[in-house]
Amino acid sequence: LLKKKLLDQGVKFILLVTDGSHSENETSTYQLFPSYQMSKFLGSFLNLVVKEKELGLIIKSKKPGYLSSLGKIKNLLLEAKKTKRFYVFDDLGLEPKFFSKIVDFTIGTSVDFPSSVIQLAIYGSKCIIYDFSNFKISESSLYSWGENKVIFNDLDLMLKKFKDFMKNKNLNISLGDWSKKIYTYDMFCDNRGGERIEEYIESLKNGFDKGKSAEECLNYANKYYENKWGKDKIL
Repeated sequence: LLKKKLLDQGVKFILLVTDGSHSENETSTYQLFPSYQMSKFLGSFLNLVVKEKELGLIIKSKKPGYLSSLGKIKNLLLEAKKTKRFYVFDDLGLEPKFFSKIVDFTIGTSVDFPSSVIQLAIYGSKCIIYDFSNFKISESSLYSWGENKVIFNDLDLMLKKFKDFMKNKNLNISLGDWSKKIYTYDMFCDNRGGERIEEYIESLKNGFDKGKSAEECLNYANKYYENKWGKDKIL
């Protein structure tokens, strides 16, 4: 239904943007994504949907009220809504994967590694991480193959690459493409993760019910998992 609404407005390319926790960071106890930078990040896409008549924009916000708390983009939000090609979802519990069959591309950010982007990539979506925090050291492997392809720390460069791709998908087919490396984040890619963790927890519980020690229970659960899913799946 959402996709149809966008297509009815002449949309030919649908972008999903995910945000993260942000703050003015007035104390040093817990530093989040700076609110002024989040305004710049989101404002870039709000401007884009206003200018590009064939673009549909969905923002999946982390929590209710996050967008409205960004006063610097208040007018842009109003302009974007007038296009009828812009939707905001801030429902708690609504997973990003819900949009995997709707959108053509996802761009997300966070003060740390954005799991929302990885979830969409696992579901086969083209995705980009905007790495404001610069976790190049902790994510050296990702940067080694994905720098300026699936992860950017330069917002202007990322926007340029995305806009070029939006107008011609064949121009840079590697942009946002995780397909050759996504197994490093999900070894299975079969949507059965819930089943596996349920089995693992049940194995642990059975051991405790029999009066076994914590170490014995862990060894048993690990062995059960290894036998069923493969030794290479135990890290």
